[in-house]
Amino acid sequence: NNMDDMEDNGMMNGGNAISSPSIADESTMMSAKSSLNYRYVKDTRNHPSIPSSGYLMTAETEIAGIGGDVDFIKTCGSIYYHWSMPRITTNVDPPDLTTKLSSILNIGIQTGFVIPWKRKLYSRFSSNRNIGGNNDDDIGGDKHIRIIDRLIPMGGLQLRGFEHGQIGPKDRNDYVHCDFLLAGGLSLCVPIFEWLYGNIFINVSHCNLLRNTNTISDIINNGVASSGLSIVVPFPVGRLEIGYAYPLKVNDNPFSPWFWAFDVQFF
Repeated sequence: NNMDDMEDNGMMNGGNAISSPSIADESTMMSAKSSLNYRYVKDTRNHPSIPSSGYLMTAETEIAGIGGDVDFIKTCGSIYYHWSMPRITTNVDPPDLTTKLSSILNIGIQTGFVIPWKRKLYSRFSSNRNIGGNNDDDIGGDKHIRIIDRLIPMGGLQLRGFEHGQIGPKDRNDYVHCDFLLAGGLSLCVPIFEWLYGNIFINVSHCNLLRNTNTISDIINNGVASSGLSIVVPFPVGRLEIGYAYPLKVNDNPFSPWFWAFDVQFF
């Protein structure tokens, strides 16, 4: 209950290097998790770092609680789509870069949630059959999701300017991650050389606890966003980006306007 109270109050007190109550409480809790995990990936992109067509789709589900004393259902999904824009035609002979390479429009969305399931199942089973009393403590199962099992918000090339895992709900100085995530982005890559692209982007993300997310307004008001420019150097296994991000909405989260990142997933 102490951890729930701390997170509900949204404590964000700085200047204290001691672990927050949320972290301290979990560090003393012994638990055993048994889970089943399924992951689906479909990748039709024609290049891993500068795709001009195709999409990357991922979906993953983890169900914990078959054994052990931890129960939750965690589901995440994402899709990244890429389009080649119409080429600029010129009469240059020999053909210049604009006749050989196209600008590329990239769009992506990512979402996920984590919820405990045993307590809700037992509660519904008991109420339907009038079994047991009305005391909530008599019902088994987890009341909340442990920090270690929550979703970790992404930074990098999915939320440029923000740090990985340093977005969303906090207890004092400690980020406690989220159990609901919704993120998306749009970018346009323009060829400069065959090995160098310019990039214009906008990224948005909402990550919070489900009990604090009840309406569309909550998603908008508690979200973060950035836009900016970067240069892209494509590699066979991913892309290197170096650029400048302008903070459209930060909500007291750490932000670095100058950034660099290397990744294979990007908006």
